Amino acid sequence: MSRCKNQPKLSHCFWKNLLLVCLLFILSSCQDFSPKNPNVSSTQASLEAVTPQLKAFDLEAENWQTIKGEGVSLSLPKTYRGGNPLRDFTAIEEALKGLDQGYQKRLQAIKQNLDQIVFMAFDARSITPDALTNVNILKQPIEADVTLENYLETAVEALEKTHKIEGEIITTQGEKSLGRIIATVTTEEGVAMKQLFYFQPEAETMWITNYTTPESEFQNRVSNFEQSIASLKSGSPNQ
Repeated sequence: MSRCKNQPKLSHCFWKNLLLVCLLFILSSCQDFSPKNPNVSSTQASLEAVTPQLKAFDLEAENWQTIKGEGVSLSLPKTYRGGNPLRDFTAIEEALKGLDQGYQKRLQAIKQNLDQIVFMAFDARSITPDALTNVNILKQPIEADVTLENYLETAVEALEKTHKIEGEIITTQGEKSLGRIIATVTTEEGVAMKQLFYFQPEAETMWITNYTTPESEFQNRVSNFEQSIASLKSGSPNQ
């Protein structure tokens, strides 16, 4: 596997890898794993109604769990499976293959880009045929003088090569600032997927959290995504 050498400012090589990972994580399937009584409907609503609501929530009341990655942890509903790709990749791979053997080829490509992927998880309760809701976190070293505004601008330019950008904003979570991008892309099977990116700077590191779900489910899942990102904790190695 080729690795990028450290470069000043925002690495072109990193953005190339980011696009690769984003596309690989749009996991699509040939099977329908719809639950008998799904809690998430497929009603699509206008993006204009979606606003950040980053606040604390009760994990027990929401029936959530905390999943640990490589130096990062994130809370998600208990239907999600995943963890640290460096440590848990085999278990994640087996869980996905248990849903559909077709995931194996995509996972091999992901396996070759694990140097910057610190978290992987997917919702085992699939609702839309040919698609799978999932979340991943990437970690990128940045120089101290790179601002969130500049980083977000560069991210938009990179994502525009493969995605339709539907919104970008800088919001707050407590005393922290977060960049947020909403984008859509269509899978090879013709399923429109919506991706919600969060960019959180911490010292000389940028944490990039990417939630992916079918466009038809986005409006009903976005509140969960916003609660989830509010739970992001980082900085503790070997979690």
